[in-house]
Amino acid sequence: MVALWQKQVRFIVAGYDLAGFLDGSIIAPARFVQALDGALVANLVVSAFNKQYNLLTLWLLSTISPSFLSSFTDMQTTSDVWTTMGTLFAAVKGLCAFLEASGSPISEAEQTEILLVGLPSDFDVVVSSAFLSVTLLPLQRIVDALLECEHRQAWAVQEVVFEVNLVESSPLQTVKDSARGGRSYSRGYERSFRSRL
Repeated sequence: MVALWQKQVRFIVAGYDLAGFLDGSIIAPARFVQALDGALVANLVVSAFNKQYNLLTLWLLSTISPSFLSSFTDMQTTSDVWTTMGTLFAAVKGLCAFLEASGSPISEAEQTEILLVGLPSDFDVVVSSAFLSVTLLPLQRIVDALLECEHRQAWAVQEVVFEVNLVESSPLQTVKDSARGGRSYSRGYERSFRSRL
C-alpha cells in the first residue's frame, strides 16, 4: 500500500514536472539578480518557485494522517518531507515484517482499522461502509474504494458546471374562477425559472 502511494505521488509530481522538488535537484533561485545596468533587482522567478514549493509541500503533508504530522514540524524543504515520509513508511513496513516474522503479525482487521481511523471526513462514506459491513472487507478492496472516492472527488472539482437560473416576470394576469362567482382576482407577477448556461 505504501509503494502504491509513493508511486501515485511520483506520477502526479512528474506529470507537473516537479520531481526535482522531491529529490532536491530543484533549488531555490536567487532572490535578486543583476539587471543590465548592474543594479540588483528582484528575481521574478522566485514568486513562481515559492508557489510551487509551498503548494507541493502542503499537498504532501495533507496526504499524511494527522497522528504522524508531528514528525514533520522541523522539515525545511519539500525534499525533507519526502525523505522523512519514505523513512517513516520504511520503518512501518519493517515493523510489520518484524512482527510477522516473530509470530505476532498485524491482522488485516487491525491494518484496516488503522487505515480508516486516520482518514479525513472526505472519505466518510467508505469508512462507514467498511465499519458497517457484516463481514470484514479485504484491505485491498478498501484501498481501491478509497482511491476511487479520491478520484471522483478530484473529478468533481475539475468538472464543475456552473448553471444560472434566470427569473423572468410576466405582466399582471387576471384569472377567472367560476367557483368564486365569476370574480377575477390578481395573481401578481408570475415568475418562471429557466435554466441558462
